[in-house]
Amino acid sequence: MKSGEIRRTPEIFYPRHRYFTEGFPFFIGRCFHNSEAVNESVFHRRDFWKITYYFSGNGEYLLNDRRYPIRDGSVVVSHPRSRTTCRILSGELGLYNILFLPELLDDELKKMENSFDFFSIFHPEEPASSDLYVTDTDRGLRGIVYALHREFRRREPNYRTMIRLRLAELLIAVSRRSIRCYRESTDANVVEYITRRIEHGFRGTLTLETLAVESGISKTRLCLLFRRGTGETVMGALRRRRLHEARRLLAAAPALPVVEVALKSGFNDLSHFYHLFSREFGITPLEYRRKKNGPEPA
Repeated sequence: MKSGEIRRTPEIFYPRHRYFTEGFPFFIGRCFHNSEAVNESVFHRRDFWKITYYFSGNGEYLLNDRRYPIRDGSVVVSHPRSRTTCRILSGELGLYNILFLPELLDDELKKMENSFDFFSIFHPEEPASSDLYVTDTDRGLRGIVYALHREFRRREPNYRTMIRLRLAELLIAVSRRSIRCYRESTDANVVEYITRRIEHGFRGTLTLETLAVESGISKTRLCLLFRRGTGETVMGALRRRRLHEARRLLAAAPALPVVEVALKSGFNDLSHFYHLFSREFGITPLEYRRKKNGPEPA
């Protein structure tokens, strides 16, 4: 490699047309991987969503620079933006790959309760922290995977409808398992979740009530855990994130009216925005813009 060259990690891309028939973006296949067939240094990308259920073996699932342990009974849900591979620690890994596009369940996904923001993984442009979920399965979830494979392989009358129903059932089962594990682990997970929700939801309407419902804990406990973990209140962190976005927009978009800056940053009350901005930065929004961009042309 020449000096100054960027070393690129090898990767393989899998296009959707290889697996999906026209009008039905779904595929499920059963296979075995061994260390000869899978090179952990070669990453894989795709333009569809994937659920992998491991029924034998153990190893590690690699997502970009992160590693997750997998074993018999593990289920992985990954976003198409994910660059993934695996490290096999047993002789081989037995698995089912379930490939699909969210449009297959468009109506169902809109109706599903989105606790812990689980179903945001099916948005095309979601934060990296929502790129993947790993959990362990139970007998019921395992049965859904087997039923999906059977329906897809046999293709009996109305099999597409049955696949849609089974896939929706699988996603609900995986979300319940993931949320249960998330809640039962550490308090730090709740703090991490709230921090992520603020980072990616500050522009919209985000309330303590909403966050408490999504987290499955009371508002009092949520506030206590967040303050203990970060040293600030939930609403204080939300307000600070919005103000920093407003400051960024004032400098980056000098032609954007201040009222639009406020709205795009999550503030609905202009006078309240002016008050908070001045208190936080010791300068008004207009003064900050002039300082960053110079005087407005006559």
